[in-house]
Amino acid sequence: VTAPTAAASGVIMTINPTPNVATITQNGLDLISSEPTGNQWYLNGSPIIGETNQIITVSQNGNYTVVVALNGCASSSSAVFTMSEVSVDEVANPGTHFYIYPNPSNGLFTLVFTSTEISKYKLELRNVIGQIVYKEDLNDFDGTYTKNFDITEYGKGEYFLTIINSNNEKIEKVIVY
Repeated sequence: VTAPTAAASGVIMTINPTPNVATITQNGLDLISSEPTGNQWYLNGSPIIGETNQIITVSQNGNYTVVVALNGCASSSSAVFTMSEVSVDEVANPGTHFYIYPNPSNGLFTLVFTSTEISKYKLELRNVIGQIVYKEDLNDFDGTYTKNFDITEYGKGEYFLTIINSNNEKIEKVIVY
């Protein structure tokens, strides 16, 4: 991209490089651009008004992209990042998030659980016939909990991940192919 500037001896051209094409990574419901500044996020091809930071917290399923603009020059659009894991519960109850990705998976998946309520939580992963394949207690917990699971040894099928505290029980189906 060039920008001409008038000068006494003629025209001076300033050539600004095209910004890098960003890549998108995921951390739970957050999508992260590889470029720290100049981001404009898009959902299903339309700009998301006001979403210009490096990180965006998604609130709906769809195809996300980001374009980086610096010094009057814009990059090409990033590769499409499809979000299909956003549930109605996560949007309706922003103080408590419970999500699993990728789902379905080959048996390797991540659980991210966030709570603003200090409580004792019980986490259980059961197979389709109700056998517990993983169990953990979180005492006086609040904040974000992340757990990488490898349940490939248990085989393909449906599993159910449950988080329980004194007020709620949330269950999410996990599919292993």
